[in-house]
Amino acid sequence: MKNKKIKEVEKEKVLFITNLHWKTFLDAIVCIVLPFIIIFTNDNRNTGIAAIVMFLLGILLLVQRYMAQKTSEFAITNLRLIIKRGIFKSKSQIALLNRIEGFQLRQGVFGRLINSGSIIIKDKSGAVYKLKDLKKPKEFSKILGEQIK
Repeated sequence: MKNKKIKEVEKEKVLFITNLHWKTFLDAIVCIVLPFIIIFTNDNRNTGIAAIVMFLLGILLLVQRYMAQKTSEFAITNLRLIIKRGIFKSKSQIALLNRIEGFQLRQGVFGRLINSGSIIIKDKSGAVYKLKDLKKPKEFSKILGEQIK
């Protein structure tokens, strides 16, 4: 039995790997840049304090988004779908491709322009995997579709 599992693992090949798109940083960048615009266009002391607080929150958000991007990975092999996420506590989800019932690609106009989108995957047990703000979602969904046929 052990040799059979080893042979299956040896047969597994990674077909596609992606991670989060850079657009996940947009809200953090706005929170960092906007306070400078507010400070230079407004001389109210209370507004200045609020702008500084917003800037500091933007820095924290930027660090969180950076860590999320570096610690998230989405892969398709010829046998399974692998989803890894987590900054402080790593969380991995694995779905066997033969158990996937279907999936949906969601990509708006802006997403098509910058090659970003979300994929919602449903398996036969009713579990739903939401992969938001992926880089190269069309390629991901194309390979996933080829594997679950």
